Amino acid sequence: MKVAAVTGASRGLGYAIQKELVRLGYKVISMSRTDPGDEQHVFYALDLADQASILEAASQVEKNWGEGIDLLVNCAGFGISGPFEETSLRDIRKQFDVNVFGAWELTRQLIPLLEKKRGRILFVSSVAATIPIPFQSFYSVSKAAITHMSLCLDNELIPLGMRSLCVELGDISTTFTDHRLKMICSEKYKERCERSVLMMEKDERTGERPEEVAPKILKKALSTNPPPKWTHGIKYSFLSGLYRLLLPRISNSILRRLYG
Repeated sequence: MKVAAVTGASRGLGYAIQKELVRLGYKVISMSRTDPGDEQHVFYALDLADQASILEAASQVEKNWGEGIDLLVNCAGFGISGPFEETSLRDIRKQFDVNVFGAWELTRQLIPLLEKKRGRILFVSSVAATIPIPFQSFYSVSKAAITHMSLCLDNELIPLGMRSLCVELGDISTTFTDHRLKMICSEKYKERCERSVLMMEKDERTGERPEEVAPKILKKALSTNPPPKWTHGIKYSFLSGLYRLLLPRISNSILRRLYG
């Protein structure tokens, strides 16, 4: 039986990915701060902002699945919104500890187990890695770091028979929206920031359902020769491609009109 470990599996897309992997016949190791309470998986507590928690979870996986794992899905993460100037260093560090450094450290710890089965890593990133929407700068940068590290890692792992893959997602209707950390904006930013965040939240709440997204991204990630990076969905593939084609002056001007 193939074995997959999934972070952020207690709700939203991570939970949907976990359910789809079970349907595909995988034994799933669910890793999150809270147990989703599904008997079809093995649960290990994981807080990606806590180094000790990461090492303990990795140790449990190695202890119980020492023969190796086939897939690691890094899906855990959260967002913060607000002006660059008014976001505290504490909140910035928390954003990067969870979205970036925690995911990297867990991956680093589990690579030896993935190597045993010539396994794959899937990083769940965002189109925000490509499209710099105002007032979510630190989230965008954290996802850009995930995307580019995955591409670098793929080049290192391919000669060892492994893969590191990255999917950039658009708006998905999950509780991610409700758990976003929002800054209290000063008057000079307040109107633009609130308008930008409201637009983002509207797009997210009307986005694809995680149960629809999970099978599609797993189908590509588990295919014979998947691309190292792809954008999910025709709409967001078009927007990401268009952003890359336009001069930065033009693309940023469009983003300011829409979100800033």
